Amino acid sequence: MFECVLRKNRKMEAQNFLDPCQRPDIEKLTPVFQTDKFYCLDGGFASSLQTFYQKDIDNDPLWSCRALKTDPEAVIQTHEAFLEAGANIITTNTYQGHHDLFRTHIKDFKDPCIDPHLLLEKAVELADEAIMRVNGTGRSLETLVAGSIGPYGACLGDGSEYTGAYIDTVSKEFLQEWHSDRIKRLMFNKSVDIFAIETIPSYIEALAILDALKDVHGARCWISFQCKDDSHTARGEPIEEAFAQLMNHPEALRIKAIGVNCVKASSVTPILKRLNTVNNWQSWPDNDYFTKIPYIIAPNGGEDWNAVEKRWVGEIDDIICHIREWMILGANVIGGCCRVGPPKIKLIKKEIVNNIYEVTKLRLEQSRKEKRPIDQWSFDEKCLRRPPYEEQKRRIEVAKEFFRDASEDGDANAIITAQLEAMMAHNNKEMYEAIKTLERQEIPKDEIEEQPIEIEDED
Repeated sequence: MFECVLRKNRKMEAQNFLDPCQRPDIEKLTPVFQTDKFYCLDGGFASSLQTFYQKDIDNDPLWSCRALKTDPEAVIQTHEAFLEAGANIITTNTYQGHHDLFRTHIKDFKDPCIDPHLLLEKAVELADEAIMRVNGTGRSLETLVAGSIGPYGACLGDGSEYTGAYIDTVSKEFLQEWHSDRIKRLMFNKSVDIFAIETIPSYIEALAILDALKDVHGARCWISFQCKDDSHTARGEPIEEAFAQLMNHPEALRIKAIGVNCVKASSVTPILKRLNTVNNWQSWPDNDYFTKIPYIIAPNGGEDWNAVEKRWVGEIDDIICHIREWMILGANVIGGCCRVGPPKIKLIKKEIVNNIYEVTKLRLEQSRKEKRPIDQWSFDEKCLRRPPYEEQKRRIEVAKEFFRDASEDGDANAIITAQLEAMMAHNNKEMYEAIKTLERQEIPKDEIEEQPIEIEDED
């Protein structure tokens, strides 16, 4: 019994040791979404799947998710197409996936009780298989898998994800429970690197999903809203209010990016400017450690979805011309949604790469101008932690002795000695000058008179 408990404890210790959530020092070396990097996201999976899947998708109540059961190879090929186009993050084919829907609309499961749940797990395996086929090594810092979690309205099949009309008809607890199993399934066998909580019409549903995430160890997410105009979510909530509601949630630290998806590219810039009015440390005076949340942007092709006729209408919008501005405003993840396929993703990736250097430089300059109080305190604290003047002086003397002993002629290396003294003087300039002033004041006057005055040659 004791050995069993001991083995279990050792296993848990090993898991915690290798868990990036428990070990921030190894996070930079593992395939984990990093908030200080730029990523190219994939595009609209369902519209791109039709290249390899010769069946009607738009009128299917499961949308693209049926292919997980009927044609997994087409799913893999769609992932491959986005990876070969340059996508760093691919999303699982689970946007409209739920075990109840699978059980209702797929009648040939061997085990109708468990197989619908396993189909969600299979979506992660297919994404990993695509990565293996493309790079031969699997996931890496540059290739991640995001678990797609669409809104409850998407599974109703009535287009209500674009209005949020169902939010007033169901409880927050219902939404939490409804999303809970699909979230756990995407973390059960092969875990996704991050959850893509997308096309959310209201912050109420986003908060319910955060409630569901709290029971999943190591779960992280980005949340992207569907917006009806330049300033409101699909349900009509000000986008600034939606951001504030998310940041005030107890599980807010799980959110690694916030943004919009399935909106027109021309609407994104005004939305980001509004978000920037609250996504800054000045807006959160009670949080000394608030850091600006990066944005995730995935616009559609510019057309509008007609839920009645089940087709896209309108004109195509340009995405590429906006990317630099989005990056300057804070977007770190840029991809596409409906009607944005691999060819467009290839152009998006190219534009991201072309602007990374200049945008990073602009952001650095901006961060220096808007330094948080905690950043200044960290600088001051670092200075205060330096050894006292006398201790640094003693260390320099020890260093001089070391080089003197190492030198054949017994003299200290003049260049190294000068560097050491310059280093101490630079790090403690004010302290150094103050102590020297005190030392001069403590010398008796008669000793000062007896000391010869040395005039240094300016040359």
